[in-house]
Amino acid sequence: MIIIRNNKIRKKLKAAFKRSGLTQSELAHKSGVPQHRISQYLADKRGMSSDNVKCLCGVLGLHLILKIDVANK
Repeated sequence: MIIIRNNKIRKKLKAAFKRSGLTQSELAHKSGVPQHRISQYLADKRGMSSDNVKCLCGVLGLHLILKIDVANK
């Protein structure tokens, strides 16, 4: 599992959430992500799994492309 703590992604999600007019409860219901996780993520108190970020992006109409740089040692 990958945990997303990127502020750029968080800002895009916050802006899309505000534009959507949904409450956090409505977003949670539509995305399947627990409301308390959404609240903590948007308040920058906790990271969120890439799967949950993907679900939120889907509901909010955002496209997320993750580039993962793995260094082989």
